[in-house]
Amino acid sequence: MRRRKFLVPTALLSTLMTTPIATALAADLPIREVILYKHGVGYFERSGQLQPGETAQLDFKAADMNDVLKSLTVTDRNGGKIGSVRYDASESLAKRLEDMKRRFACVGDVRYKGLFSVLELVKDKNTKEPLAPFNGTSPEMGALAAHLKSKHVYAFSRFNMLWVCPPLIINEAELKQGLDVIEEALAIVDAKLNPQSAAQPQHAEVAIRK
Repeated sequence: MRRRKFLVPTALLSTLMTTPIATALAADLPIREVILYKHGVGYFERSGQLQPGETAQLDFKAADMNDVLKSLTVTDRNGGKIGSVRYDASESLAKRLEDMKRRFACVGDVRYKGLFSVLELVKDKNTKEPLAPFNGTSPEMGALAAHLKSKHVYAFSRFNMLWVCPPLIINEAELKQGLDVIEEALAIVDAKLNPQSAAQPQHAEVAIRK
């Protein structure tokens, strides 16, 4: 059995006191030591025993990602080698893409693997008619590409496909910013495909329960 040591300092004491910077699998990596310094820095140490090849997981809020990754230290007191430390943002990307497929009429399908993804854009979800013909383009695809470019989001588009392949070093905030712009562009396409629907006000039903 190997004992792995996780050192998780943070620069914001107020954040630590209100929302823990990282929540591990408590049974595997319990907190062994906590040191709070008067100038606002906190030191948290988690340690536990892992079999060779096993992994440990630390869950934290996306807003705290930069602080965690900049200050996280992982050691093996028995002299073993740590394979890697990674942050997986693909789940949030996949979730956003599936949400786009549900919300926007022009998104016929989405495909993704890690941070490599593509949106298939259509004129009609039922018939799956492409938004642009093979080896061609359309006014709607042109408007989509123009909006992305105007917001400095550079995504490769070809025919009726829009690739979303952010760099592997992207952080959660940057990914959200880029996806927000893509959603703005998709809304423009929906409005061009169905101007009457876009012009009508949206109503929400509110149920009050006692």
